[in-house]
Amino acid sequence: MIKLATIGTSWITEAFLLGCELLKDKFELSAVYSRNYEKGLEFGEKFGCERVVCDLEKLASDPEIEAVYIASPNAFHYTQSKLMLKNKKHVLCEKP
Repeated sequence: MIKLATIGTSWITEAFLLGCELLKDKFELSAVYSRNYEKGLEFGEKFGCERVVCDLEKLASDPEIEAVYIASPNAFHYTQSKLMLKNKKHVLCEKP
């Protein structure tokens, strides 16, 4: 099972996670990154995840996280992808 984190709490992230639910035996949502803890918690609870991370460096260095889906605003894609890749995370980036 791949332990997945998301960066972004928009409709596109929700659509991605709904797709992941079709493969419940392959993916587990382990963390949600959000700049706002309450918003991240509200989003994560829809998918059974109560772990919210508000620090990208913490998310990147977390040994439990194996892959990250990045759906933040486009201007952040490069730096967030690079940070996650430097920390040995698999990266799925929305519109890189």
